[in-house]
Amino acid sequence: MTQMLVGLNLLVFAAFVVSHGTASLIRPDSMEMVKWGSSYGPRVLTGEPWRLFTSNFLHFGLLHLLCNMIVLGLVCPQVERFYGFWRTALIFSLSGLASGCFSLLLVPISSGAGSSGAIFGLVGSALSFSILQKWEVVRPSLTKWGLIGLGLAVTSFVAGIVSGAADRGALACHVGGLFSGFLLGFFCLRTTSAYSRLERIVSWAWLTALFLMLFFVVGWAPLDLRGNYKLALALRRFEDGCAADALSLSEQFLKLNPNNQLGLIYRGRFFIDLHEEEKACLDFDEALRLGADFVDVLPYRINAEFELGRYRQVIADADRIMQTSAKESTKANALYHKGLAHLALNLYDLAVQDAKALARLGEKSDSDFLRALSLRRLGQLTAALSMAEARLQAYPDDKGAQSQYYSLMAECGRREEALKLIALRARSETIPNSLVSLAMHCLALGDYAEAKRLSDKVLSENKNWQLSQVDYALIIKALALRCQHDQVGLKALKEMADKQLQDPSLKLTRKDWPCPIFLYLVADDAAKQDQLLLIARQKARNMSRLTEFNFYLAVKYVADASLPVNTADRDKLLAEADQLLNDVIENGNITYMEYDCARVLQKSLKTN
Repeated sequence: MTQMLVGLNLLVFAAFVVSHGTASLIRPDSMEMVKWGSSYGPRVLTGEPWRLFTSNFLHFGLLHLLCNMIVLGLVCPQVERFYGFWRTALIFSLSGLASGCFSLLLVPISSGAGSSGAIFGLVGSALSFSILQKWEVVRPSLTKWGLIGLGLAVTSFVAGIVSGAADRGALACHVGGLFSGFLLGFFCLRTTSAYSRLERIVSWAWLTALFLMLFFVVGWAPLDLRGNYKLALALRRFEDGCAADALSLSEQFLKLNPNNQLGLIYRGRFFIDLHEEEKACLDFDEALRLGADFVDVLPYRINAEFELGRYRQVIADADRIMQTSAKESTKANALYHKGLAHLALNLYDLAVQDAKALARLGEKSDSDFLRALSLRRLGQLTAALSMAEARLQAYPDDKGAQSQYYSLMAECGRREEALKLIALRARSETIPNSLVSLAMHCLALGDYAEAKRLSDKVLSENKNWQLSQVDYALIIKALALRCQHDQVGLKALKEMADKQLQDPSLKLTRKDWPCPIFLYLVADDAAKQDQLLLIARQKARNMSRLTEFNFYLAVKYVADASLPVNTADRDKLLAEADQLLNDVIENGNITYMEYDCARVLQKSLKTN
């Protein structure tokens, strides 16, 4: 049994490292762990209870694995000698399930992996055996098992008391494993031939009922029985790309728990995704006022502040995180945004220092990104392209790396090569967000047919229009049709949108950003266009999306300038487009696609 369990854990860990690189030996990505089956509250509580089992064979790094395997190697042989192969396997498996259940009952918004809960179950079963059997049988083992069980339990308990929510989840996992293992040991002993047939049947029945009940309570029963379920479900909907649903659920949760710090933090995150950064900052500030840890709030508040252009505050918050946080990933995020803020303030030397500090933390991708941005702003395009290419080779699926690389290629005069790379990527891409990104680059590079094809792919695969990326696919398609002077296609697109927007089950409304800009683009009446333009601009200003709005409007002006118009009107349209693009480049978020695409389009206008 011991060799089998240790071997299985080592095999899974080796497969994960081979799949994700040597960096996962020390600090595996938590979301990649979720993809492989780690326990994660928002998924377990929304129909994936099997994670309570698979998480027992995943570990957060080599040290985590070695610690668990050493204890397993010491404990498991003794338990197997007490109970036999099959009962030991049952104790290990069910203790692992139960420990995960206890962890989620205490901290529903948590992730976890590792065999420690199941190992505590083995320790608990050994304690049970020591108590129930005759002194002569257990005397050689009692002191050892008592010390192991109590030592591990006390250590786990104390660590959970003095630590944060994640460690409280670990505390529940360990104590839950110990308790369930103790019960399992008791019932497994009563199922041996030393007891009557009736006693064995009753013991098995109780054992089955207890674990089925616990599994059901965590896996399915929380439907509105606990307020925390709504928060877990909100996070799951957020991860599925439905930020509006997530926001609605988080607001329901906060009505029941108005002073819940975690609820405020998550609602703030949902507001950021919906481009309502002002509201996000209010939630983060309220969470801090209620006593939330700065380290739990500032990493998210930094994102909102950067979007709002509060660069000095971003730098101040980043410095505070660097002084108070012990987690390198949190420090890296702070340094990254600090570097972006320095770039936005044209403090290139300081941005390069931030990039070097990121590299020392092992965050080479973000470091290369900052260096490439600095070189680009200084006009050193060839050096910036080389840096961006190295980053893309290391992280081929990073959308930010792709966007930066494609646009720099175009700026360096390699437009056709960039389009070929985009077409190659588009063949295998299925994620709506990535398809929209590729379509937007095609639009900026002048390949309107491909931009239309990719946006059509997003629309055809998301006919219920529940994802926010559908809005952007509509805008890109409308702009591509305008650039192709396809009035028939524009009319058909408008009719389809009008029909969809009348559906009461649809989350998208005419007032939601970026719908107003789409309605402006497909309007066929000049007076109505002017009215819709004012509405769209005001909405963009309110949502802090003015640079995004300016890019779309610039593309529209470029399309209008290619129509049969007199030279004066054409020059005026192109001048307005250039001014809008310049505003995006000077005032926009340098990490966003519209920044990259605006640079490409502006270069194209100046070249032509």
